[in-house]
Amino acid sequence: MSKYIIGFLVVISAIGLAILAAFGISALINRSNTSLANGYWGSGMMGGGMMGYINQSIDGNRLTIDEATLIAKDYVASTNSNLSIAEVMSFQRNFYIAVKEKDSGRAAFELLMDPITGNLGSEPGPNMMWNRKYGHMGILRNKSGENPITLEEARQFAQKALDSNIPGAIVEPNGFDFYGYYTFDYKVNDVIAGMLSVNGFNGQHWFHTWHGTFIEEKEVNK
Repeated sequence: MSKYIIGFLVVISAIGLAILAAFGISALINRSNTSLANGYWGSGMMGGGMMGYINQSIDGNRLTIDEATLIAKDYVASTNSNLSIAEVMSFQRNFYIAVKEKDSGRAAFELLMDPITGNLGSEPGPNMMWNRKYGHMGILRNKSGENPITLEEARQFAQKALDSNIPGAIVEPNGFDFYGYYTFDYKVNDVIAGMLSVNGFNGQHWFHTWHGTFIEEKEVNK
């Protein structure tokens, strides 16, 4: 008889745990949706800590590229004194910001800024998955150093990817050399049409599909 009682209690406990787990998952989903609704960008791991910046000055108008540059400069300066802004690009959906190290001159990581609110977050894709110093790869392995694939070799990989996917597009010769990958602009009919990254270890490419139409750019300290 006791075996039946024990079995019954085990079943009840399992059901209880399942209910608690369901409530827990629901709460996490709700918190995630609330954060997105409030303008919090998906926070990537930058240098071992969660990275995200919420701008407090919002008037509903699109930021100019100069205003976006000032916000990005203030954020980066408050985060790490060895970092500076290298380039800001204005796109239909966001501002793209390339950050570099002052001492080495090496490209560090990439940010995206909401063009209306000025909220900052880590750029998805290669910046999170391939960055061996400031992204997820850096946290797992803490790798840095030179990329086995050179900038010119990466440019050739990028051009091959463009030839296969966007015939007529031409990769720009000067890309950013990040820890683990490279990022290039490319043009169509001599106008910037987008960006793509190339893995510095295996040559894999990744198109930046989240920007929208290019508007203008500003080189700050490339």
